[in-house]
Amino acid sequence: MELYALLKSQGMRVTDRLGDIAFPTGIEAVQLQAADLLCYQSYHYGLKQMKSPSEKTGPALNRLLVNRLTLSDSLFNDETFPLLMQDVNMPTDLR
Repeated sequence: MELYALLKSQGMRVTDRLGDIAFPTGIEAVQLQAADLLCYQSYHYGLKQMKSPSEKTGPALNRLLVNRLTLSDSLFNDETFPLLMQDVNMPTDLR
């Protein structure tokens, strides 16, 4: 709440797009739960990919990605993943 108030008070160009802050329940915002799960699964898949580029997506992430229209709808393909990772400084324990 404090960070949100600080951002709103700064008068930046994006301030008008911040809207109001709300904390909906899981029932009120089911789509946010799905988005959080996708982010969580994607993050862990990314960590595994950094250690082992041949790592495959797991069953939970596969299920979350099942309705994508094309492979390019996903960040996880041979073309897009290296672009996402090009400026990432990997911790030495992940190399």
